[in-house]
This record gives sequence, C-alpha cells and structure tokens, in this order.
Amino acid sequence: TDGSDQGMGDVIAAFVRINTQGKPLTKQEQANANYIHSPLLLAAKKLTTSFHKIFEMSDDQIGRMKDVEIVLELLITIQKKETLNKKTAINVALKDESITKRETGKISSQFKTILGLLKKLNLGKNTRYVRKTSDFYSLFKALMSLHNSKIVFNNRKSFAKANRELATFSANVADIADAHKNKKFGYLKKHSNTPYYKYWFTTQSNTDSKEHRDIRTNILREIIGRSFNSKKDRKRLFSVNQKEQIWEASKNKKCSWPSCPRKLSWDTATIDHVIPWSQGGPTEVDNAQLMCRQHNSMKKDKDFSKYFVAS
Repeated sequence: TDGSDQGMGDVIAAFVRINTQGKPLTKQEQANANYIHSPLLLAAKKLTTSFHKIFEMSDDQIGRMKDVEIVLELLITIQKKETLNKKTAINVALKDESITKRETGKISSQFKTILGLLKKLNLGKNTRYVRKTSDFYSLFKALMSLHNSKIVFNNRKSFAKANRELATFSANVADIADAHKNKKFGYLKKHSNTPYYKYWFTTQSNTDSKEHRDIRTNILREIIGRSFNSKKDRKRLFSVNQKEQIWEASKNKKCSWPSCPRKLSWDTATIDHVIPWSQGGPTEVDNAQLMCRQHNSMKKDKDFSKYFVAS
C-alpha cells in the first residue's frame, strides 16, 4: 500500500479503538486524521523504528501514537531550526503545504544523524534522557545545535566523557527532586543558582514551553560541548553582520549571564561564545549570545557548564 492508504488505515484503527476501548483520541491521533497526506507526518511514522532503538515506550504509548508525536516534533525542530512550543507547533507545521518530499528527505537524514550521535553516547535505557520525552527533546536539540555549530564529534573517549558528565548531571537533578520531595529547603536554597536546579525547575510546570525547553537545551549543550575537542575557529571575533543577526534574534535584549538584570543597547552589548573560542567553540551565530562587557570579561574561557543562555 502507498503512504495515503497506510495513513487511512491508522485513522480507521484509531476510531475502531475509540469505539471498543472508550479512550478519546489523543492530539496526535487527531492530527493523523487531519493530515494523513503530510510528508512530515509520513516521514515521522517511518522513523519511529529508528527512534525505538534509542527511546523505550510502552505498548500503550505506542498505541496512542506518542512515538509519532515526539519524532514529528523533532523533525519540525530540524526544519524550523528553532525550539518549538509543543502546544502550538505541530498543527501549524502540518498545515504548511510548502514542505516538499525532497526537503522532508533532508530533514529525515539529519534526524538519523542526530540519533547516531545519541547512540554513541550510550546512555542506556534507564536514564532520564531516554525515559522522558521532555528530556529527550532537549538532549536531541542540544546535539542538533552542536552539530550545526560544526563541533567535531571525534572519538570514543569524548563520547565516554560526555556520558559521564550527563550521568553526573542527571544524578544532581535527581538530588534536587529528592530534596524538594522531602522539603529540604536549606539544600534547595544552597543549590538554587546551579544548572541542575534550574534544569529541574523547568520540569515542574510548563515543561514543554519554548522558554523551558530552551533553558534545558542550552544547559545540556554546554555539558556535552566541553567533552569534544575542536580546532579553534580561525576567526576569533564576531562580525558586525553577525552581531546584527544575534541582536535581532534576541527578544529581551538582556545580558545572558544568569541573574544579570542589565538591559543592553547596541553599544553596550558584546557577543559571547557560548562554548568558548579557546575550547573549540566556533565563531558562528548558533554559538553566540548577548552579554554585558563585565560578565563577558568574567566568563572568558572558564568551565562553561556554569553558564547558559538566558531566555
């Protein structure tokens, strides 16, 4: 059968189940019914096989098309080159009839490339990154951003180091969750300005909002990025054209240093390498953030796991 026949079969199966099991259709099942001819949706269905090799889902979740939903989100993220707000992004993208089969093929190819990097990280089946879709999305987006920034994913030792860094970070996040559960307020206050506290906080409400996804993505990007060595970019400084792009992309025009309240002007804004240039960070827009002169000077080439891009 062709793609449209298969799509119609999925729709029929969903409606048979709703009549026999009494379960309402999920948003993804509704989208499936409305956009069965969408190239992106058809691609997402095909790629779920590769997805399941990394991320485990229950039969019930698969039956509810949760696997198609997260794969579709990631394909749209690749296509848009930006973090999505889960509540609105999928239907908007599926309505876009300008996305061709050829473009979908390129998007699918990049999806497989990022999955390949995830496989090399060897995170196992019991870490938060491959058990919760919110964490998986953020990790995937972090790897996608690093890949687009031309970071060199070079050898096994680097992947092993990244694995250890992510495991340690996950344990720290778990400690914060445990402290919150057991009302250890002193511990929480002591660690309130750490990346793992900020990461945990984004999972407590509006988990899949663009703002919270961005925070988690940037934290994970910096943790992973320091494990991989890359030749220094021959170009050390950002150009005026690059500064204009970064300036226009910033909504609040604030310094990216955590808790810095400074509102920047064009003249007071400096452009900082998220991953330091001295540690292989490229002089590219994808690796840039606005920062005030004071904090740019303070950060320099220090351990950048302590910093993240402000939303």
